[in-house]
Amino acid sequence: MRRRSLAALLFCLLALALTFGGCGTALLNLIDPVNLKVHRSTEYYDVRGATSGEILEYLETHSLADAQGRRLAGTTASSWRLEWSTLPQSASCYLQKITIGLNLVVTLPRHEHLDSLEEEARANWDMLVMHIAEHEQRHVDIELEAARRLEQHIRAMPTASSCAELKQALDATSKIHRSEADKVHRQFHVEDAARRQAERTSIQAQIDANRGRLAVVESEIWGLDRTLSDLGHQLATAQDQGGAVEMKALAVERRKAVSRKATFEQESAQLKSLINRLTEKYKFTW
Repeated sequence: MRRRSLAALLFCLLALALTFGGCGTALLNLIDPVNLKVHRSTEYYDVRGATSGEILEYLETHSLADAQGRRLAGTTASSWRLEWSTLPQSASCYLQKITIGLNLVVTLPRHEHLDSLEEEARANWDMLVMHIAEHEQRHVDIELEAARRLEQHIRAMPTASSCAELKQALDATSKIHRSEADKVHRQFHVEDAARRQAERTSIQAQIDANRGRLAVVESEIWGLDRTLSDLGHQLATAQDQGGAVEMKALAVERRKAVSRKATFEQESAQLKSLINRLTEKYKFTW
């Protein structure tokens, strides 16, 4: 008896909604018919190279490419589709069910022989992949945000007098949100490029400062080589002339010059190593 009464009540509510729904929304609110269905997948393309330089060279020639032929380290392909049905035998056109199907395919690089990379190359690779993944995740977030806004917009759509009018409204709404999402993607690229340029500018400043110091150190080494050469000639002359005191003084001076040169050579090696690491970091800043 209770089931029959409940069924009768639902029938009455449905009839009232169909009769007086002209000033409501396109949705019949007894049951929420809007469903956002997201399908996400990740694909990979293989990358080769034993060193950081080889990896970059491979990416420059074998990575993904857009329609204009520009190389892309990663991509996010997205599409959405509206599938809907209407309530039968209604004066106006009501949505019985609508599914927003959002399909996302993220493509990322994957090294063929990751475990064989040396420590420095592995660190550079891991940093690069992390940045690429973060970049593509932002594109995914933009798509999800746009789909949710589309979902909210559909919930608030007014009743359509015909299903043809409803289809036109849904298509227009979908295009609006697609266009807005594309704008957000473009703005993100502008902001991300500015972020990347700022990071590279900072790294370049460090490279330039260390190169400046290296030039000074190399100049000191060159000057000490000249000094050691002159001291060698002076020692030879003093030895020929039997000047023991002079030879002793020259030997002390020579040892000091050798020690200073060794110190500068050590600093030179450290600076060159640091510059190389910074240069690799600059290249791998994505």
